[in-house]
Amino acid sequence: IFGNPEDRGRVGGITFYNPDGRLFTASQMEQIDRQIQTMKSVTNEHNIGDYDVISGTLEDYRRSIVNDSDDVDCEISIDCASGPCSLIVPSILTDLGADVTTLNCQMDGRSPGRELPPDEINLRLLMKSAKINTDGIGVAFNGDGTRIAAIDEGSRYISGSNLLAIMMRYLKPKTVVVPINTPMVVSDMLKCNVIYSPLSKQSLAEMTKDKEADIGGSDDGTFIFPSTSYCSDGIMAAITLGKMASESMICDMVDEIPKYYSAKGFVRHYESREH
Repeated sequence: IFGNPEDRGRVGGITFYNPDGRLFTASQMEQIDRQIQTMKSVTNEHNIGDYDVISGTLEDYRRSIVNDSDDVDCEISIDCASGPCSLIVPSILTDLGADVTTLNCQMDGRSPGRELPPDEINLRLLMKSAKINTDGIGVAFNGDGTRIAAIDEGSRYISGSNLLAIMMRYLKPKTVVVPINTPMVVSDMLKCNVIYSPLSKQSLAEMTKDKEADIGGSDDGTFIFPSTSYCSDGIMAAITLGKMASESMICDMVDEIPKYYSAKGFVRHYESREH
């Protein structure tokens, strides 16, 4: 994927994924870097080697998700940040039976509707839409649809840790993988094996696969569903949240979570970094 979906138009770059959906590891990126140092400049498309153009992928993905998912019977407002998932999320949720209201679901690389990160401060319009749709929920995506944020039926923003907790609790996994800095409310809400990974997207996917976990997730709205792939999948997360809202009130699930508080600080360490 070209560009940084979270900072489109300001930072250029490429994101590399393995066939199973995992991000390239540090060693893979180092290998690419070494090859780049020795390769000749590419002057035109005829000397870049072999490549394939695959068509119909979007429709194949949509059909696969719809066929493998249960019905979604709820009102849901979705905000795709004018990103790529605008092309597919509305039709998937509609096909599954949801009553869909769309916000920022027109493709526009300038992201005119809101800033890309699905943070509470950027989702005022989505919260207003959810409030208008009685008993409706809201789901917002980041630039490339790999992360979500959620609004409950009371038009309240659901914190990342609470969203992770209620999603995991609903799915009832036997083993989950979360980053080491995940608030304890998540593990306290779950009655399963919780494995902690280092703080990186690569590590979360790698450990989810290595430990054969049922699901991986983070309190930034990242969810990995191994049955689909090891790529963070905001679309599957949105479908899951829709199923939850079809069966009971999301706001009630959130209200059942005990209140946790956290503080961040620094400890000065005078030894070497290696030590």
